[in-house]
Amino acid sequence: MVLKSFKLVVISVLILFGAQLKGQMEGAGYWPAHGSSYSNSNFRSPTNDIQDILDSFIKTHSTSIHPQSTFYLINTQSSSTGIHYTFEQHILGTQVLHSFLKFHLNGNSVFAQAYLYGNIKLDQASEVFAPSVSSPKEYYWFYSQGRLKLMHQEFETDHGLLNIQRLVSLDKNEVVIRDLNQYLHASDSLIWVKVFYPDPITSIKEPYGVSIKDWDDSTYAAIENQQVFKSIQAQFKNDTFFLANEYIKIVDISGPYLPVAVQKTDTFSFLRNEHAFEEVNVYYHITNFRQHMSRMGYDSLCNYQIWADARALGGVDNSIYANNFSPPRLLFGIGGVDDGEDCSPIIHEYTHALSDAGSPNSNFGKHRAIIDEGIGDYLAASYKKDIDPYQSDRVYNWDGHNEFWGGRNVGTTKIYPRDTFGTIHGIGEIISSSLMDINKNLGRTVADQLTFESLYYLAPNMSMQAYGETLLQIEAQLFGEKYKSELCRVLYQRGLITHCEVSAQNQVSDVGFAVSNTYGFALGISPLKIESKEPFLFSVYNLNGVPIMTRTTDALEVEVAPSELPTGTHILRIESPSYILNLKLTRFN
Repeated sequence: MVLKSFKLVVISVLILFGAQLKGQMEGAGYWPAHGSSYSNSNFRSPTNDIQDILDSFIKTHSTSIHPQSTFYLINTQSSSTGIHYTFEQHILGTQVLHSFLKFHLNGNSVFAQAYLYGNIKLDQASEVFAPSVSSPKEYYWFYSQGRLKLMHQEFETDHGLLNIQRLVSLDKNEVVIRDLNQYLHASDSLIWVKVFYPDPITSIKEPYGVSIKDWDDSTYAAIENQQVFKSIQAQFKNDTFFLANEYIKIVDISGPYLPVAVQKTDTFSFLRNEHAFEEVNVYYHITNFRQHMSRMGYDSLCNYQIWADARALGGVDNSIYANNFSPPRLLFGIGGVDDGEDCSPIIHEYTHALSDAGSPNSNFGKHRAIIDEGIGDYLAASYKKDIDPYQSDRVYNWDGHNEFWGGRNVGTTKIYPRDTFGTIHGIGEIISSSLMDINKNLGRTVADQLTFESLYYLAPNMSMQAYGETLLQIEAQLFGEKYKSELCRVLYQRGLITHCEVSAQNQVSDVGFAVSNTYGFALGISPLKIESKEPFLFSVYNLNGVPIMTRTTDALEVEVAPSELPTGTHILRIESPSYILNLKLTRFN
């Protein structure tokens, strides 16, 4: 990844004092579970200088960071909510893996995220060896068995399915293995391209197997009728058109090895049984998705070229994003229905690249991986739904929901923590369904903007509930809490937040009384408040006029707990010597 130029900031931590940050424990894949300190906080900074901000944060939060720590600014990005800074921690001159500070600056307002290890002991042998490490890039501090240990990093790859990182301890008695692939399961000239739009099941509006099936990648009339011509930008050089632009380039780097499609004319028209069809389909949908990002104001997110092999991995029914290559790459498998034929796996895998660009090297921890999968499924479903709403709660309409695999959904009833069993992809439906609920209730523009912006706020070991809280923070910065009540409702019902404070509603104190916190009451998380200048009687009726509650009080302020009323819509009647008021009152939970 090519970063924008920035001033190198190095902060050495000598003495820290104060409260311990809250702990979050997550494990991921082959990596051992570990504890790291985590904090989300807002504070005001007297200046916009990042060094002053970091100093202020350390003094305010003052976790017990190792006294020989140094923080390096490794990434600076700008987005709709401000400027985002990421610092990585070093101890004795060597990087601590998955230990970050992130600051999101909007004017003088700062939203801080700390994912740091506490002041834990260094492995004795590692501490002795650390000063002699000649090449810090080859060694890293890694949390294992309650201590930070120096580990040597190695890679093994065959430019296909094998893409392994190994961390080996100094005594070679401990080896940590991580698969770096992120799987689907677990502009010069306009050209014309023939593609599925968005996928053949959605366009034919029939279930899989009625008129069309995979039939081993064959072509036939019904499937050909689902192909349409679209125009898109491509590269023109030396009288030849190439499937390449500033964001994506079609290449052949994994078997089966076949020449990449190029044309002397401006038309790329291939039948489904020709290998070039998947190349055209992958190229079109990623480029079309980038145009949507541009309209949303996210040109700078992942503003570099990624290589994509549309027919890769032999007969494997899976797809991969891998960031440990230069440039990063997307590999689409051809087992079952070829993944490159369906817009959903294409956009899902590209979302991994966007996430990696917005918050580099942050996809570590089980919940963090779940968040990535959920975001990928949501953006894929949002893209497909915008083209055609048929079966909009389904992702992978063509690639899945068939004899090859069951596909996934963004309209499930899954909630956290009840449904946190199974694979990270299945659990990710909690995230994707939450985002799709927002899409349905507030529209694609709001939901997608919240989602794109959240890619700058991701961090190692981030929990699913921390992601929910972060979405609220982003909404406040983007929209000034215009959509907070709806966001609270969705996230609370999904279990992604535990509470939500919504500003008072229905303030009518000019006539002697006020009713407030109707939204918090509706969510079932805080009481309804009734204030008056004189004693009053209040009653609650159902929509058939049957009284549910009646109370007379001499107090001038009364609270009604959500548990006192059943869910549903009711009529609240308030009576005093000076006024009578009827209000509609709703309880969702």
